[in-house]
Amino acid sequence: MGYNSVNTVESSTQIVATRSGTLQNLTVILVGSGTLTPGTGSRTFTLRKNGIATSLVVTITGPAMFSGADGINTVSVNQFDLISLLHTASLPEHDAGCSVSVQIS
Repeated sequence: MGYNSVNTVESSTQIVATRSGTLQNLTVILVGSGTLTPGTGSRTFTLRKNGIATSLVVTITGPAMFSGADGINTVSVNQFDLISLLHTASLPEHDAGCSVSVQIS
């Protein structure tokens, strides 16, 4: 998954789970040109299943951070569940897109 613009219509950005399994290892890296870090602000990425926030969350905070991962939490999914990503920015000093990955097993 990746983004460089904002879409506030969740149904336009959902991905269909192709099989049942467990989602884990949510990993986010900020991408773009120039300074990517959120500076004194933060960016939080929450994986959503069927329109509901899950425990898979990555928060990137601070002037030296441009990536993060949640290697602890897991979420079960069934085939045809709808998966999306909620991005919440709290006063970031710099704009950046992101690349996101999540493992399904």
